[in-house]
Amino acid sequence: MPSTKTEQMVMASLTARHRKERSFKLLGIAAIIMALFFLVTLMTSIL
Repeated sequence: MPSTKTEQMVMASLTARHRKERSFKLLGIAAIIMALFFLVTLMTSIL
């Protein structure tokens, strides 16, 4: 358990940072999946 005020502030900011990193990673994966979907759609429409 953090004892000082500084340690508490760091832990709070790390929690927020980890949450933001997780959402950024999920958005990146979603963008890649969507791009692959559009690529497959384009290729099937050409053929």
